[in-house]
Amino acid sequence: MKTIVCVTCQSTNIKKNGTTSSGKQRYYCKNCKTSFTHEYDSTFKEFALFLDYVTHTHSQNDYTIAGRTLREKTRRFWQYWPLPPLVNESYDIVFIDGIYITRKIVVLIACTTTHIIGWYVARSQTTAAYTALLSRIAAPTIAVSDGGSGFRKACKNTWPNTKIQRCLFHIYMTIRTATTLHPRLLPGKQLLRIGTSLLKVKTLDHARQWVHMYALWYETWHDWLNEKTLINTRWQDTHACLAKAARSINTLIQQNQLFTNLHNKYYYTYKNQGIVTNNQIEGGANTQLRALLRAHRGMKLNRHIKTIFWYCYTHSTPTQNPQEYLPTMPTDTDTTQLYRHINEYQQWKTTIPGWGNALAYTEFHHDTPRHETY
Repeated sequence: MKTIVCVTCQSTNIKKNGTTSSGKQRYYCKNCKTSFTHEYDSTFKEFALFLDYVTHTHSQNDYTIAGRTLREKTRRFWQYWPLPPLVNESYDIVFIDGIYITRKIVVLIACTTTHIIGWYVARSQTTAAYTALLSRIAAPTIAVSDGGSGFRKACKNTWPNTKIQRCLFHIYMTIRTATTLHPRLLPGKQLLRIGTSLLKVKTLDHARQWVHMYALWYETWHDWLNEKTLINTRWQDTHACLAKAARSINTLIQQNQLFTNLHNKYYYTYKNQGIVTNNQIEGGANTQLRALLRAHRGMKLNRHIKTIFWYCYTHSTPTQNPQEYLPTMPTDTDTTQLYRHINEYQQWKTTIPGWGNALAYTEFHHDTPRHETY
């Protein structure tokens, strides 16, 4: 039982003193002779229940309370938006990836080998979305990405000194998509074999051997890949899938983004293995998030987004006391008012020049009195 403290003198020398007309327990302080009532604040206890529900795959039947009671106790916490922290610490390696909730909503996530450091919701993986994510994080030495659209430009503008390491597993998937698992043509069979060996590259010597092996394949089939076919008055690649995959690999080799982490200057390991994929997100956070969304299917879209946000928040830097950060989090009302304010400002900004050339008021009005001449 929690200790009752006097509201006047903060003494613990308290005894019960009957009840009020509404049935609440009344207490009496023996020191200052004050009679008072005491109410427990269950906010943070219910908030802990909310976090346990929203960040785990528990169903409502797994709790000792009824489902309706659980929903009622946690309803008020759905209004909060947990925001990512401002990361000033520069990490050696950061993994960037996104998880799509719907076709037009993606949550971009940045993490290290130990915890999540940033997240951002957007309609697609654009340069502006990645810039908003990266701008709150100190530039790392290496950024591992699956090569999503917009990331390279955002990284160049926001983290100009950061080296990019492309996820080798995604490159292998690009090759497998082009060749299929059972290619019929000899170039496709050879490229699939080369792509499979890409996942076994662990050292810089292995990387040089792989690049040499791929260069021999490309030199052998260069003319074959450049064959064109006239389709609807346009000349197109006859072997479009393989040609596209080859161009993608050529670009990565030219930009030195395939085996950045294997160089001695940038070599980092995780669980005694060289880091060349972004599976810390794809096989870690994203897998857990998809399991969460399946477990809580049927919720509204904004709650799905907040579920991901709360998961990222609880798996980010050491969590503060709820009494400190909960009152500072923006709510749905705050975001609505902010959006309305920005929208009104943008309308004003675009409307005024539409009236003319936006002349300054002081250009045709004077504060000095006019002198009449007769």
